[in-house]
Formats: sequence, structure tokens, C-alpha cells
Amino acid sequence: MHMKTQFPRRQRSTAAYSLMEILVAISIVAVFSSIALPAVDGFYTAEAATSHASTLTSDVRFARAWSLENQTYVRIVFNPADYSIWVVQELTDGFGETISGDPDFAMSPSETNDYSEEPTYWRSIIDGPSREIDSGGIRLVFSPAVPPPVFFRPDGLLVSAPNSSASIFGTLKVKFLYDAAGTDSGIEVDITPSGAIESSAYEDY
Repeated sequence: MHMKTQFPRRQRSTAAYSLMEILVAISIVAVFSSIALPAVDGFYTAEAATSHASTLTSDVRFARAWSLENQTYVRIVFNPADYSIWVVQELTDGFGETISGDPDFAMSPSETNDYSEEPTYWRSIIDGPSREIDSGGIRLVFSPAVPPPVFFRPDGLLVSAPNSSASIFGTLKVKFLYDAAGTDSGIEVDITPSGAIESSAYEDY
């Protein structure tokens, strides 16, 4: 007579999450997301502001170095329709030749000062006709409020017009601002009369 060996049956797990537990878990995830995501977004916006400020800093330093090396005038003009776009251009005779020193011809105020990517007497010295940054989430604030064109003369000084009798320009301040937890923070670039550039981090504008 054979005895059948009895093995205990495995009981199926009856454990399950209740609706209340699921809702609590979702609430916890939502709370952490509301804290973490703005912080991550703010980090990338801060990095973008720093990068854009560095781009402007590099362009201004390059403009000054170009004016000294080539003994010519170099201008920086911001687009009045969108200040996140600017040009960096050297003075020419209108036929492609760089002008050394003061021009021996007259230019109208618009030819001297107006923003243009293809002006008659100016030629871009950067890679492309203009520089444009993605200003999403970033506000550009200037002092003076409306940025005038600025010119580096052949000795590297910042002046108000492309001639040796022009007055020395003051300081043009450019702030790249972004919102950080409800507070305006950002980077300030100072274009000084000597052409020196200083970048500083600021909060609570």
C-alpha cells in the first residue's frame, strides 16, 4: 500500500495596496516633484544666464583686441527690437577695406549708430552677421535703459562715436536676470571706459 505524500499548498499572496495608500504615494511624489523640478529648472536657467554673459564678455574683449590690433574702430550695437541680438563690426571704407584711424569721409547718424547686419561702412568681425542668444527665461536689463551703440577706438578706449574727438563713454551695464524662487538673480556685465569687462553674480535686483 502506497502512502501519498501530502505537500502543503502555497498560499497565494493576498497583499494589495488600498486606494488610500496609492493616493498617499501619489501625493508624496507630487510634493517632491513640486520642490525638485523648479530647482532643476532654476539651475539650468542660471547656467544659461552665466553662459550668455560670458558670450557678451568674450565679444567685447574680442572687439577691443581687434581695434587695437588693426588700429580701427569697432562698434557694438544692440538690436532695438530684441536686445538679445547684437552686432560686432569694424569700420570700413564701404568697399571692403578696413579704415585705420579716423575716417576721411562723412557718415550720417543712421550709418554710424543704427543697428544693421549689413551696413554700408561696417563689417562683422564675429562668426556670422550678428550674435543672438536664446533668452528664454532670462531678461536683459540695461543701464542706461536704452543701450546706445558703443565704439572701441584704435587705442582701445570706449567712446561715443567713431572719431578721435568723441567723448569717452561711461559704463554700460548689462544684467542677465532670471527668477530664482521668486527673487530676481543674475549676472551683470560691465563694459567700462577702458574696455575692461567685469562679470559679477547678483541677487535681489
